[in-house]
Amino acid sequence: MRTLLLLSLTPQLISPVNPANLTGDSGAILTDVHNRVEKRNKIDWERQVWGTVVPGKLGDLLPEGTQVGTGDRSWAQISWPKVTTRIWEETVVAIAPNKRIVHLLDGEMLFNLDKNHKVTENCEVWTKLLQARVHGTTFIVQSTSDFSRVSVLEGNLDVTNRLDNSVVS
Repeated sequence: MRTLLLLSLTPQLISPVNPANLTGDSGAILTDVHNRVEKRNKIDWERQVWGTVVPGKLGDLLPEGTQVGTGDRSWAQISWPKVTTRIWEETVVAIAPNKRIVHLLDGEMLFNLDKNHKVTENCEVWTKLLQARVHGTTFIVQSTSDFSRVSVLEGNLDVTNRLDNSVVS
């Protein structure tokens, strides 16, 4: 049922973000939060040590490696120049904004990329099972531990199956 609702969305449902408002080293910011949104930073990359979970607030800067999660009936919007993502309820993501990579650990996301961005600025979305390289488009990614799906609403992207390295455009 939730998937049917997502497919009826249009890109205009994601509010525009003024890139001038995106500051800090990462360039990523929480631009909208609804109900329970939490975040935690990575403390030690080598040992996979995470910081304390804290509430996410509107305007929070999201440094490299930050995890953002939403609860029941909650959502958040993460933006950086030319990329806006909406993470739906019960979703966990880790972002690498400096590398323009989003790791969808579990849940659903809606992406809207500026169609006029340079080819060298591609954004990538990774799940356990796939890797999508995005070329200015609007799409939805869904992922669980044993399932991943990409639904393109507008534009195009390249999807790599991480199990056998096959690619579909």
